[in-house]
Amino acid sequence: MKPRIAFTIGDFNGIAPEVILKNIDSPALLKTIQPILVGSFDIFDHYAKKLKTKKKLVAVQSPSEHVPPNTIPVLNVYS
Repeated sequence: MKPRIAFTIGDFNGIAPEVILKNIDSPALLKTIQPILVGSFDIFDHYAKKLKTKKKLVAVQSPSEHVPPNTIPVLNVYS
């Protein structure tokens, strides 16, 4: 089982969401870890669409929640 690593959004007005999503789409990275994004789902989704990421984002309520293959879970900490 791959380790689950959380990536936090940081300042959502900065470049963090874009940098995270550009790197999270890397096949090499996804072979070694199971990422989970932590922050605003809406902001991550906005940048994912803008960047045309290969993996679909899925909002989760818990870091341990099961997600479908080829998706990246987003722990939405903002309402």
